[in-house]
Amino acid sequence: MNTVQISFKEATSIAKNNLVELVENVTDITVEGIEHNTKYEVKLSYTIDSNLNTDNSGLGSLAKIMGRRRDVKLFKISDKGDFLGFSDAQKSNS
Repeated sequence: MNTVQISFKEATSIAKNNLVELVENVTDITVEGIEHNTKYEVKLSYTIDSNLNTDNSGLGSLAKIMGRRRDVKLFKISDKGDFLGFSDAQKSNS
């Protein structure tokens, strides 16, 4: 039985593509780590900009900063490249 296993790079690309597809307003995606045991686990951090206001005045700038947050998720990818889901990376460490 010959099974084709994807590479670390392909697993990372699958994780990033699913992040962008499932989470709105994602920017600044960074790979924080990747492991492989029975499946790939790709940890991605990213910024969510929930305030799309383009007002650059004092209050507008403050609202824009407060509307941004950094998040980290753990994406699970099978050896064959199937997306298996994602979860909060901090909860996965406990």
